[in-house]
Amino acid sequence: MEVYKEVNYNSLLVYPQQCEMKKWDIEKLELRNVSEKQVSEYIAEINNIYNLYQDLSDYKKFLKNKEIESLINNDEALLNYTKYSMFIKNNIFDFKQIEEEVIRLNRLLDVFKYSTFFRSKLDISKYKKEDIVLLQKEGLVPEIVVVDDLDRYVSEIKVLYSQLGEKEKKKNELLQAREKLHLVRKNNVFANHCPYCNAPYDNPELLEAASANQEATKTDIANLSALSGLIKKQNTEK
Repeated sequence: MEVYKEVNYNSLLVYPQQCEMKKWDIEKLELRNVSEKQVSEYIAEINNIYNLYQDLSDYKKFLKNKEIESLINNDEALLNYTKYSMFIKNNIFDFKQIEEEVIRLNRLLDVFKYSTFFRSKLDISKYKKEDIVLLQKEGLVPEIVVVDDLDRYVSEIKVLYSQLGEKEKKKNELLQAREKLHLVRKNNVFANHCPYCNAPYDNPELLEAASANQEATKTDIANLSALSGLIKKQNTEK
């Protein structure tokens, strides 16, 4: 004779924490408080879960295919994969290789930051001693280069440029003054006072002759510019 053995009730679904159980999955379901329509909905939901379980493998393939299709249509995702696939080995990110790449990129940024003087074709105004020191530590400036000596040469060149600039400024001021004086002289041939210092003069032709010296002044300025180019050339050779 078969003896009925009572078993403990087990819910059909596994529920996350703080998730309400389905009405049809509780141990003691009071059907008196459930309408026929609700019972039909419970049965339909249970059948859907059963069918999903039967076709779960195909459903997972369907989701995977949808994910792949989404990636194929995502140009940014493809570009990112192509760009960063070098850091993936056996479907796992190689963090050591990533760290080495970050270090390499930071070094490139430092080199760009500290090489302003060289990228500006040795523009003295862009020179910084600390930049040369850092580049030498990176091995980009030969050890044979004595930074202190280079710094001294640059300082001397800056002084020469400053002196040269003052001379050019004075030459240009003198040239402009003569041109203006000549213009005043042409507009007022009977003037007998200097238009700048108001000093009287007896012979206007002397002032007119002085304007002829403009060409000589321009020659002096050209020679001065040639001297500037010579200084730059000597600096480059050093």
